[in-house]
Amino acid sequence: MPLHAQEFVRSERLELPDIALPVPTPAAPAPIPAPATALPTDYDYNNAAKQQFNRVFDSVYEALDAQNIPASQQAFASTRHLTDGHVVSIEFIEANIREAFHELGNQTRIPFILEDAVQGFVTLKQEKAPMKKVMEMMLAAGGYRYKEMDGYILIGAAESANPAFDDNKQTEVMTPAFLKPSEILALLSEKYAKLVKANDDNSTLAITADPVVLQRIVADIRQIDQQPEQIMLEVLVVDISKTAKSRMGIDWWSSNSGILASPVNRKAIGFEGTEGSFNLLSPLNMLSLRIESLVDIGEAKIWAAPKVLTSNGKKANISVKSIETFPIVSGPQQYLQVETKNFESGVSMMITPKVASDGAINLVIENAQVATIEMAGEAQTTGERLPVLTSRAISTNVTMQNNETLVIGGLLDVRTSEDDKSIPGLGTGVMNHIFGTEQAKRETRDLLIFISPRVIKDKNLKLE
Repeated sequence: MPLHAQEFVRSERLELPDIALPVPTPAAPAPIPAPATALPTDYDYNNAAKQQFNRVFDSVYEALDAQNIPASQQAFASTRHLTDGHVVSIEFIEANIREAFHELGNQTRIPFILEDAVQGFVTLKQEKAPMKKVMEMMLAAGGYRYKEMDGYILIGAAESANPAFDDNKQTEVMTPAFLKPSEILALLSEKYAKLVKANDDNSTLAITADPVVLQRIVADIRQIDQQPEQIMLEVLVVDISKTAKSRMGIDWWSSNSGILASPVNRKAIGFEGTEGSFNLLSPLNMLSLRIESLVDIGEAKIWAAPKVLTSNGKKANISVKSIETFPIVSGPQQYLQVETKNFESGVSMMITPKVASDGAINLVIENAQVATIEMAGEAQTTGERLPVLTSRAISTNVTMQNNETLVIGGLLDVRTSEDDKSIPGLGTGVMNHIFGTEQAKRETRDLLIFISPRVIKDKNLKLE
């Protein structure tokens, strides 16, 4: 059935001025044999279809000229494609795609230029099908694309560097919500990463690619840029006496003692010496009451109990420190010289939690340091002892389950104190030195660091 002018305009979704467009009567097409009559073997379907298509175009131009429509408003009608009006019949079975396009070019008398990257095989059978449809089917398997040039068709790869394909490319700018642009770029496949530019300073990703590839890259970026899991890290630093530790039933390397849940092999992790030891205990909450009871009787002291919320794979820096100023007195009694010195004490550490797909949590603990100040140095001219800053540090890497508690211990602290005993009335000055006695007391205490990671499910959780 011939395509009339008005039908042609609607099919191409073209806009015309509000005019009365007469429908011209196209010239009679070349006679086509009746269905009952066998078609001649040399009948040229392509030529007949193309002639009919051109006649429709000519009819539209004649109608526009009759209404005195300026040529600038007739430009829409000149949009013709090399594939217009071509009908082809092909049958390829595991044919080389380059040879297949050569055959297609012979049928349509349209030259095809293929880039070197266009390789592969094609299997396809079509009868009297539009050339554009056939060509798109042949290109689909390899993800190739085409562009009509001046009298020929250029075929290339989807990411072709050929400037001829640049006018088909589009650019989209994205702002990730959770990950850095550079982190997303590192996770994209190499095939797509080269089409993306990342800028961490303004948190943007710029993608330039063909529409189909662009949509795929955007989908991949959205899949990668997911909210990471949130992990609560609860830390408790306790100074505990040897007696209190025995009361709690803590024996570092025995699996049958007290509240010990699952001991860690120190050889496997590289802690053979006495610098520190560690173990896994039950959740931190069940220890709190026992530690608080020891604090009440002076057998333990809580140095710090910070909490911090961090993302999976992100480093958390925990630092609870104080600076104390002490007077340092020197010189003879008559000419005392006093200067001050600052001492920083407290707790600091860097913890990086990583949640595995099976729910296990790997903790990378760097430089877990505890610094304490004791007035246990040499006696000054005034009789007061000099302050002594003691610092203990440990680093480790351990895997544990959600809500388990890691305990780092073995950071021993030996404290010395002196008791003076004297005869009543002779307890001062030289007489005390002659008749009195001094007794030194040594107390061994242990610094324990409890670390309990917990994966947060409630997004509305607030730190208390």
